[in-house]
Order: sequence, then structure tokens, then C-alpha cells
Amino acid sequence: MRLLLKKQFYQKKNILCAIEAYSAIAAISFTEDEMNWICDFVRTEYEQSLTVKEFENYVIGLEG
Repeated sequence: MRLLLKKQFYQKKNILCAIEAYSAIAAISFTEDEMNWICDFVRTEYEQSLTVKEFENYVIGLEG
């Protein structure tokens, strides 16, 4: 499952911090394009769509 995070709203350092925090429950690959940070969830311990939503909420919390 892929999560796109707009570069105009999110900082790379916060996404990388979240990926590290989630490393015990998810394998997440990280790339980028011109406008987005791209997180691909390769493996998750829990239901994938729930993990992606919670990950996005975690990143939002780091931005605050």
C-alpha cells in the first residue's frame, strides 16, 4: 500500500522519524517525486490500511 505525503505540508525528517518508530511493526520503503514523499508499506504486523492511517496520524503529530 502506498502513502503519498505532500512535500509542502510534511518535512522529510519527520517522515524518517516515523518510519524508524514504526520499524517494529512495518517495513516501509521511502522515496520521493517532485511533489510528494512516498511511503510504500511492504509488510505490516497489523491490518495494513489501519497501520497506514495511524502512521499518517503519527507524522501529523510530529509536524505539530
